[in-house]
Amino acid sequence: MLSVRFPARSFATAVLLACVLAVAAGCDTLTEEGTDTPTAPDAPALVRAEATSLTRVLAHFDRPLDAASLETSTFRVTSALDNGRTSSQGAASLRYVGGASNTVELTLRAPGLGNGSHSVTADRVRDLDGRTSQGTAASFDYRYDVNTPRAFRVERIVVTDFPGTQSNGDPWDWDPFSEGPRRPDIYVQFQDPARGLPGVLFVSEVHDDASASRAYTFDDAASGNDPDVPFTANYGTTYTLSLVDDDFGGNTTMVQASVRLSSLYALDNATRDALTVRGDRGFTAVLHGNWLY
Repeated sequence: MLSVRFPARSFATAVLLACVLAVAAGCDTLTEEGTDTPTAPDAPALVRAEATSLTRVLAHFDRPLDAASLETSTFRVTSALDNGRTSSQGAASLRYVGGASNTVELTLRAPGLGNGSHSVTADRVRDLDGRTSQGTAASFDYRYDVNTPRAFRVERIVVTDFPGTQSNGDPWDWDPFSEGPRRPDIYVQFQDPARGLPGVLFVSEVHDDASASRAYTFDDAASGNDPDVPFTANYGTTYTLSLVDDDFGGNTTMVQASVRLSSLYALDNATRDALTVRGDRGFTAVLHGNWLY
């Protein structure tokens, strides 16, 4: 039997040539196990968005996120409304939904969403394995019907700010025998000025020696003969809210605010039960109650 013997050096050369040919052909059969370079894992992606109200949006990702990495500035909502106006707003606050959740709840800045198409963009979101996205987006369409109320039922009025002195700098109280700070004794009156005296809907009790740095709640009438809370203010009527000083020398209207409920009504299906009104010289009050339909 004929046998052929190769020198050791020739055999090594043949093996080396076979390796070169295998690599050129894309074959990795001679690569040792575990020496391949792994493919970089995918970053988290925003796959779906939905609105649960005019100001709240849920952003759903394809994997659980790292709650500690979430930042308000990471999220941006862009709206293309039916009237052609395009607006952009950030998330005023956010909440990580659940213990190991794929979902983030965004609370948007006022005035919130409108009828139309919207999109959520998320940047720099990190998952539990430390993978970070560089920007993903999801679109959604939101539609709602706004109910127009007929009135607001006022249950109490809270005055949160009023000027501490008269416009000329004099104290409010006129009392020649007083040695104190001469602060006003205040009450509020809510009235439809177009109707005169019959248009007075509420005259409150008096808070004596009131400080401009405090808030005062008015939820009782001045007497059993005066109009009391709760009272109903019509949606389209313009009222006057007056802050009055019950003074020794006669009552003095300190400041006033014009109240038109239709201008205070936000497009939120009347979910707010506290309406802030502002008048002259920084006068601020909050009407607490509920909308009527």
